[in-house]
Amino acid sequence: MKFLHQSYAISGVAKLCQEIAVLGIRLELRLCAGYERLSIDEERNMQPTDHSPEPEQVQTTPQGGPAGEEVLAMVTVSASRRWLALGMLAVLGMLLVIFGFTAPPAQILLQVFVVSLGALSLALSAKMYASTGSHIALTRSGLRDGDGTLIAPVQAIKSVDRGAFAFKPSNGFLLRLDLALLDGAQLPRSWRPGLWWRLGARVGVGGVTPGNQTKIMAELIQALIAERSA
Repeated sequence: MKFLHQSYAISGVAKLCQEIAVLGIRLELRLCAGYERLSIDEERNMQPTDHSPEPEQVQTTPQGGPAGEEVLAMVTVSASRRWLALGMLAVLGMLLVIFGFTAPPAQILLQVFVVSLGALSLALSAKMYASTGSHIALTRSGLRDGDGTLIAPVQAIKSVDRGAFAFKPSNGFLLRLDLALLDGAQLPRSWRPGLWWRLGARVGVGGVTPGNQTKIMAELIQALIAERSA
């Protein structure tokens, strides 16, 4: 009888252990399933949800011409030529003014002339400094300064002269205009030292500008004239 009681006790303990093991397996499976679901939710939460609209592309227009008009060529200022010309004018003006006051000529009129010439050189250097801070742009409508000033409309340009004996600025070219084709527009005399000048039916471009840029611009103007005549 004692043996039977022990066997029943052992079988009950084994059955209890089996049930505990089954419960443990079920609990572990539930924990694993919950952990996997939590991991999936965390991954979804960690993904960026940026629904902001894409930035709009800003359309830019080239400088030197009216908005929406293509710039065919541009002439800038050579820094070395600019500062060399400014330095020479400023030094000449200061020397003339100093000479006029420290070692004045015998005649008062000659002294006034020397001092006035020195002051004119200093004023010219200041004007050149202001004008050479810009550039020249060529569009299909005309030649313009960097500040928007119309130098010469393409429709009024008759010819381009780049010859060695032409009355043109250094490293530049000369334009001849047909004033009858201006349609009543006025082109007053103007002078931007070191960059361009306009006198009547003639326009000079160049000065402290690179020769390769003015050459390209002159050739493009000739091409526009030929296209207009065709």
